[in-house]
Amino acid sequence: MNKIEETLTRELTPYQPWISWCVVGPEQYNLKFEFKVKSQAKRESIIWKDSQTCPILEIQAKPVDGEANQAIVSFLAKSLGIPQAQIHIKRGHKSKNKLFELSFYLSKQKGCLHYLELLKKCMPISGEK
Repeated sequence: MNKIEETLTRELTPYQPWISWCVVGPEQYNLKFEFKVKSQAKRESIIWKDSQTCPILEIQAKPVDGEANQAIVSFLAKSLGIPQAQIHIKRGHKSKNKLFELSFYLSKQKGCLHYLELLKKCMPISGEK
C-alpha cells in the first residue's frame, strides 16, 4: 500500500461504508459513495446525521424521466468542481438509494485527497463544518 492509499484508508474510516475507494489501474482511482435521495426538496444539500446512517442528498428536481438523476450528477459535479462526465450512477437509477462512482487519474487531476476533502466538506458528520 502506497502513501496515498494509506491516507485514503485512514481518512475514509469514519465515512465507511458510505464512501469507499479502489485502485483501477496505474495512478487511476475510483471513489464510490452512496446516498439516499430525497427529490422535490426545498433546497439542494447533503445531510449526514451520524456515521451509522446513509447520507441523504436533497435535490429540488422531480423524479420524472431521469430529471432528478441529472440534477444529482450536476449538483455533485458542481460541489466537487469536476466535469459531470466523471460521476456515474452505478446502482439505483430508479431507486432512492444510489451508488455513485467518481473516477480520476492522479497524474491528470488534483488527486484523490483533494476530492476526499471536498466530499468531507459536503458531508459533515454530526454537525461538523
